Amino acid sequence: MPFLKFKKDAAIALGGQALNLQLPFGEMEVLQSNIDLIKRQLGLEEVEIFSASVPDDVTKAGPPSPGSPTAIFVNR
Repeated sequence: MPFLKFKKDAAIALGGQALNLQLPFGEMEVLQSNIDLIKRQLGLEEVEIFSASVPDDVTKAGPPSPGSPTAIFVNR
């Protein structure tokens, strides 16, 4: 139910655009341009960003969910 309330509030604020499956920005570009900040904030030495449009990446990270990136942490 919280998700429905979130979507309802977004639809009221943004109109029909809130229900679009296409985001108004490129997730990959945002993540790539902020990779140093992500590493610093999370205290990570390495960050890999996978694309939902690359089949091998989907195999590694799982099915995509627009607007909800998946995080996978590996300790080596």
